[in-house]
Amino acid sequence: MNMNPGISPELRNKLSSKLPPAAIEAAILTLVQSNCKFRFSSSRKTKLGDFRPGKGLSRPTITVNADLQPQLFLLTFIHELAHVQVYDHYSPRIAPHGEEWKVTYRSLLRPFLREDVFGERLGEVLEHFREAPASWSNRHSLSNLIAGESKEYEGETVDQLREGELFQLQSGRQFKLGLKRRTRFLCVDLSNQKKYLVHGSTPIKRIA
Repeated sequence: MNMNPGISPELRNKLSSKLPPAAIEAAILTLVQSNCKFRFSSSRKTKLGDFRPGKGLSRPTITVNADLQPQLFLLTFIHELAHVQVYDHYSPRIAPHGEEWKVTYRSLLRPFLREDVFGERLGEVLEHFREAPASWSNRHSLSNLIAGESKEYEGETVDQLREGELFQLQSGRQFKLGLKRRTRFLCVDLSNQKKYLVHGSTPIKRIA
């Protein structure tokens, strides 16, 4: 795909190293179409990215923490680009994460809702997409789920368990293993007794 020359080779290369490979071209094209400034930020404990309206004739600026895992980087990147598009199309006095933002965010994120982008985390991302909350970390700890794997969860995966065994994901959610459906297992969430499909390769910790 021939990208807009306004994106420097340096920025394109760095974005390519941060995004999931299957999402690179579409994500960069979305940035070009949004016509805003983009900057990488060092790690911030209070936020993953931010949006700053332009002043005078200057364009808005978005930033994303450079240390994020690729899938979380993509979600944050699209989150902030949705702010840019809302800024361009609506009054600046509307709610930052109101219905206008939710509709825009879903529209921008929809093309990326594929297994080649999110892998076994797609189910969690789809749940996030349906509700489009301003912060996914406050709900299912999605930021922890897709942000790198701790040593505590190395070595064992869902497909190594036996039916009926209990396990915990990195997000803290606890499940009872059910029947296998192709590459996923139908599991019961112990907190609400609802059933969810969990990929067999998902890292887990056994619950005694």
